[in-house]
Amino acid sequence: MNPFSEERRHLYIISHNGIPATTSVEKEQEININLINIDPDIPIYRYMKWEHLKNFYTDHKWVLANPRTWQDKYEHFIFKCEKFYNPKIGATIELGNLEAQYFAQCWTLTEENSMQWQVNKPHSNSSIDNTPQSNGGEIWVKIKSTPKKLLYEMFYSNNNLVNNGLNVLTYFIGRVKYLEEDYIRNFQITDPKEIFDNKGLQQVLFLLMKRKPYECENEVRLIMQTDSDFLRNNPGTLVKRPIDNWYELIDEIVIDPWATDTQVQEVSSFMENLACQNNKPVIPVSKSHLNDTPRYLIPTIAF
Repeated sequence: MNPFSEERRHLYIISHNGIPATTSVEKEQEININLINIDPDIPIYRYMKWEHLKNFYTDHKWVLANPRTWQDKYEHFIFKCEKFYNPKIGATIELGNLEAQYFAQCWTLTEENSMQWQVNKPHSNSSIDNTPQSNGGEIWVKIKSTPKKLLYEMFYSNNNLVNNGLNVLTYFIGRVKYLEEDYIRNFQITDPKEIFDNKGLQQVLFLLMKRKPYECENEVRLIMQTDSDFLRNNPGTLVKRPIDNWYELIDEIVIDPWATDTQVQEVSSFMENLACQNNKPVIPVSKSHLNDTPRYLIPTIAF
């Protein structure tokens, strides 16, 4: 696990004073200080609609969503507070519309999880699933990448959504911490520094907190932190970050276990054509084996 250090990050930001990284060494340093409790090269996985992945391969823009669109009502719990009382100064501090300023994307460290497939893709779960007569429903896929790849492209692709000198205050990726619900319910703010800081970190850490019942998700989050000026120019609940090295971002594609042979061929053909058009090696494509019929071996008895 990447040994995250708030102090090391703070010293880096002060020493560089908003000057964008230019050398490969500086870029690696800049990325490492925004990796929160996760190794840069560990494989991570994301479940998504095939249609959305095709869109990425067409427009080369990586989509992040505002957490307000997520189902869990405890997400970004601290941002639901409109204000808090600071006893040190004897005054109430307005928080404003903080939750609108964040965009994120969910990944997982777990290579494959039946629950993730079932939560994302509706299916009958019957014994006749995946028969030739079935249309297979909407295609879902699981993609594979690494924290370093994702963060590098968010930081250094052209047509940035923010000034390059603000990258270190804008893009993060980190492992989610799972907490008891009582901790979240009873959480108290006694100091503005618990929310606001000049290192652009504290609010991000709140987005890396979830309740214990979700621990099986083993989640990693790519996070973009913006401000009110950004929101004025980019209204809505989605942001699309142009990606330069879009073909190299994803290492592998696994198709959902209920996909039909026709659907598997559709994905495979698309990726083969994409590789040919861009003179690149084909990104590996396979179908999940979670729904395969087992082939039992009959033991041979020697007489």
